[in-house]
Amino acid sequence: MTSRTAIESSIIDEEATLDQVARLLERGAALGTWPEQPRRALALALAVDEDARGPAAWQVLTLRRHLFGAAGVAPRLAVPPTPSPLDLRRAERLRADLAARVRFRAGTYLA
Repeated sequence: MTSRTAIESSIIDEEATLDQVARLLERGAALGTWPEQPRRALALALAVDEDARGPAAWQVLTLRRHLFGAAGVAPRLAVPPTPSPLDLRRAERLRADLAARVRFRAGTYLA
């Protein structure tokens, strides 16, 4: 069973990643200057699973359209071949909340 402290620490980590990615996008920071952890989280958040259906696929599409415009064409980002559970949680948090934190088309400079 997961302890309350572990859950709280996970939520704090996800929130920190969300804040960091939002700041980097709003500043227009070049992708090459991003720290590894937020770059991995964004890559996983934008990754399209061709077999995905339902809410997860819709979240990816919505985030892509918000960051890159109606076409949703995202830059090619290296997706980790074996992401950790922590990486996956961070990516899910970005899919769920990043669009509410950044302006429309905030990522067009990356594409």
